[in-house]
Amino acid sequence: MKVSDAFPSKWLKASDLDDQDMTVTIKSAVVQMIGQGEDQQQKLVLFFQESEKGLVLNKTNAGIIERLHGGDTDHWIGKRVTLWPNHDVQFGSEVVSAIRVRSRAPGAANGNGHGSTGAGNGNVLRYKDAVALCEAKGLTEQNLKDYLGSCGVKGWTPETAQQCSDLTRTYVAGVGVNPPLDDDMDSIPF
Repeated sequence: MKVSDAFPSKWLKASDLDDQDMTVTIKSAVVQMIGQGEDQQQKLVLFFQESEKGLVLNKTNAGIIERLHGGDTDHWIGKRVTLWPNHDVQFGSEVVSAIRVRSRAPGAANGNGHGSTGAGNGNVLRYKDAVALCEAKGLTEQNLKDYLGSCGVKGWTPETAQQCSDLTRTYVAGVGVNPPLDDDMDSIPF
């Protein structure tokens, strides 16, 4: 028997991930008092459809989710994130294990709990429209390219247009447009 089984926690820990990524769907985001006595503090806690345990967010993970899904936690509900165990986190003078959030959004759920690279929201942007969407938010074309590159996208092609469109909307905090599509999709390498 694991010691963690003898003393179960209501919070997710890195050891709960069994050294694997875990893609989860956000069910709720609430502020709760965490800790005991003088150390008690209000913290943002996420709960997921796939787990009974909540994840107490630190600034690092909250910032990544904000970058992925916007700054309003109400808009995080129903969004997916991928958690991973990082065993090399500096905490004071110690190196500890901690849960981190991947800096790229997982694919849409395909019904079996795994990500899918299939059709996302169905509204594919043309590259120029994605740039215009970013510019309307004060971002540059280079900002968009850098963000998509950080998500592992090598370029805007007919094959990646849906993923790039979804990521672009995520990048500008969920603002979407539905432009008319032409038959000639863009191919822009990064």
